[in-house]
Amino acid sequence: MKKRLLSIILTLCMVMSITPLNAFAVTEYGIWIGDEQVTSDKTWSKQGWKYDIQSKTLTLLGYNMATIGKRINGNSERPSRFGLIYVEGEQDLNIKLVGSIDLGDSPFSSQAATKYNESYSGIYAPDSNITIIGSGTFSAVTHDAAIYCSNLTIGDGTEQNATNVSCESFGACIIVKYNMIVNDYSTVWACANGPTVGMNGIYVEGSLYVNGTNTTVEGRATYRPVKGECTNYTHYRPKNLTSGGYFNNAGSTIAGIMVYGILTVDGSKVEGNVFKEIYKPQEYDSEYTSGLEAGGIVIKNNATVEGRNINPSTPGFMEYAYKFTITP
Repeated sequence: MKKRLLSIILTLCMVMSITPLNAFAVTEYGIWIGDEQVTSDKTWSKQGWKYDIQSKTLTLLGYNMATIGKRINGNSERPSRFGLIYVEGEQDLNIKLVGSIDLGDSPFSSQAATKYNESYSGIYAPDSNITIIGSGTFSAVTHDAAIYCSNLTIGDGTEQNATNVSCESFGACIIVKYNMIVNDYSTVWACANGPTVGMNGIYVEGSLYVNGTNTTVEGRATYRPVKGECTNYTHYRPKNLTSGGYFNNAGSTIAGIMVYGILTVDGSKVEGNVFKEIYKPQEYDSEYTSGLEAGGIVIKNNATVEGRNINPSTPGFMEYAYKFTITP
């Protein structure tokens, strides 16, 4: 009996010795939700998420997270920066919304960091392509960008999966390095608050495509260099375009919506607003602001594009607001 047992043990040892080590390795997918990393051994959580490996879909099920995330800068750097949802490297990720998804906390959009010198982003995926779908709602209130990615698609264009994205941050709110697409039955609202130039509600370095008659996109920037009262004055510089028209002007330092490529609006409504809260306007009249700005704008199928510049420091001086309305 002892010899038989010893023989079994020796056989098992031989099998283990010739089995590839990677047969027992855990696969990491470069995705963190809060402080939980998605791996082949961990594809769901009681926190309210699950990951499908085949479709590369992260489903958020009523997920809420305020201040736990993946560190995205060096340990010695201050403030300490975190991504509440962090995606590493170049990959495609679908994020499906089920129920109400809330990231961050309401005070974050009015401060650069917490009292512990921590700064939070919402979806931080600078080298990845993100697609947000599902009939739920996504809300992020953050210090840094609420969404930062290479390419961004919102909605699948179906009424049953109408997608709602609402974001607010202290700096630039939605940052897209290449192209952004917003499909039919989607609603996007993005607001940037803060004292620095270069902040935009929606910032797209490539092109922005907004499709469908049931789609609304609003980008907003609130500029607060000095706290105090100011008069309520709205300055409009209207531009009228015909269907398929093209308008070229880019270069503002602060904008509700900034698109360096072409903004195409097909049957939808797009709105860009800048709100300036300035106590001493004469000290800040050199900032170049616009409600909506793009390298070129194409408007068709009765789409509406509006831009507003509210409380400009010196009306008409490097401050622009565009309003485009297309009729048949």
